[in-house]
Amino acid sequence: MIDGRYVTHIGDSAFRDCTSLTSVIIPESVSWIDESAFRGCSSLSSINIPSGTTRLAAYAFQGCTSLTSITVPGSVTDFGGYVFQDCTSLTSVTLMEGVYIIRDSAFQGCTSLTSISLPTSLTSIGRYAFQGCTSLTSITIPDAVYTISTGAFRGCSSLTSITIPDGVGIIGQLAFGDCSSLESITVGEGNHLFSSMDGVLFDKDGTTLIQYPIGSPRTVYAVPESVTSIGQYAFRGSSSLASLYLPASVVSIGNYALWDCTSLTSIDVSETNEYYSSMDGVLFDKEKKKLIQYPIGSPDADYIVPDGVTSIESNSFYRASSLTSVTIPGSVTSIAQPAFRGCTSLIEISVDASNEHYTSIGGVLFDKGMNKLMQYPIGLPSADYVIPDGVTSVEKFAFDGCSSLTSVTIPSSVTNIREGAFYQSSSLRAINFRGTPPVSKRPGPKAPAQK
Repeated sequence: MIDGRYVTHIGDSAFRDCTSLTSVIIPESVSWIDESAFRGCSSLSSINIPSGTTRLAAYAFQGCTSLTSITVPGSVTDFGGYVFQDCTSLTSVTLMEGVYIIRDSAFQGCTSLTSISLPTSLTSIGRYAFQGCTSLTSITIPDAVYTISTGAFRGCSSLTSITIPDGVGIIGQLAFGDCSSLESITVGEGNHLFSSMDGVLFDKDGTTLIQYPIGSPRTVYAVPESVTSIGQYAFRGSSSLASLYLPASVVSIGNYALWDCTSLTSIDVSETNEYYSSMDGVLFDKEKKKLIQYPIGSPDADYIVPDGVTSIESNSFYRASSLTSVTIPGSVTSIAQPAFRGCTSLIEISVDASNEHYTSIGGVLFDKGMNKLMQYPIGLPSADYVIPDGVTSVEKFAFDGCSSLTSVTIPSSVTNIREGAFYQSSSLRAINFRGTPPVSKRPGPKAPAQK
């Protein structure tokens, strides 16, 4: 009560960044806690939310890094996004009966959260709601939940299993992505839209493989004969999978489906498949014109792209850490950038002299006319590199991840530096321009520019 009046609202940013505040007792008369009310109160270790509170607005307790536990009463019908985001000491959460929605990023980054009690009234889990809750070992999704949104449990690296109840009808992309300990996904038999087999998530009729549990200890997996489509990100980050078999039934493979499978040494395709093929464990389209995915766990140091291949897909060699050299034949007419990103041991990209579209000098990949610098092999030990005169464009992620380069000299002919060109070049200290620095969209980390 203030001046004889009951407090019913705690306004926007009322206590924001009160970093010495350790404890607050909120009176029962309060029904609204508005946006950012206690945001950034980094010493706040104890707070009660009254049983009659109906609104917890966005960011209300974001960054309260000393909070260890919280109970949200069932009266809360407006549960805003980011409410407890980055409350890094929060270990337990109880949502009382009546709470029906958890909005976007509500508990994102709560790295100490080990348990959360969800009410049977809950119907929706928002985007990235629990992303990065790295200590969360288990969670029970209530039967009333219909929506598990994009990235809801992404990066919950201690989760070992998850059960999807019968009522779930929507599962967003990467809902369980980057859950590195996840060994099985189980779906209730009464679910009308999803199913599971051997711990793998599918649509109901088993034609779409949605999510492989990337913490599975299996080294070999054969996609079932019923599958026609492999979804985006389906196997991304599978750390133990060494061999993958695709049956004749598969007609489409989503983007990034096989990304970051660090142990994958072989992708094999049924000879009767009409859309895909494989050679030496590498995935191609049926006619072997398009190189789709190199198995990045392969121990081979050298790879020669087969004659006849015309196209190398974007990120097809992404993070192939053992590769030291790649040879591109004369038949290749298209290399989608960035094809060789993250190949940390790569020291040479060589191109057959007969190729009419690409060339290489000193192991560096260019277009044939030497106008575009396509890819600098990031395993090269050189500390300094001078881009040749005549080059007009430095392409996307061309120097991404170069750990040895300390300086790059750019000639006056360069008019375009594309996105991420120097991203994650951790040792780069100087970019020297022989002319006016060109306009660039997010070229990478800042380095002292010199003319």
